[in-house]
Amino acid sequence: MTDSITSEMQFNEAKPAQKEKGLLGWVSFNVFDMFRFNALAVKQSREGVASLSYPANTSAAGKQYHYIRPLNDSVRLKVEAEVLGQLGYRTEEEDQEE
Repeated sequence: MTDSITSEMQFNEAKPAQKEKGLLGWVSFNVFDMFRFNALAVKQSREGVASLSYPANTSAAGKQYHYIRPLNDSVRLKVEAEVLGQLGYRTEEEDQEE
């Protein structure tokens, strides 16, 4: 038995002009072999730390409503460590360990 929460990962790299603005690409993966998450944006901060950006709708008032999202920061860090680690990107969790 494995502790992995994701499987069947696919990554589509962003174009050079998009990369200059911090967008590395889009990742799709299965979660617990029960749900498929498609085209989550993979972004990189100026410090070189990668993160996942979850899709959201923005209301007329400017409030964001995410279609999917981690329930808390601990879950977010675990998912990012697994997904972004497999892609070879430095994550916030790794940054905190240093």
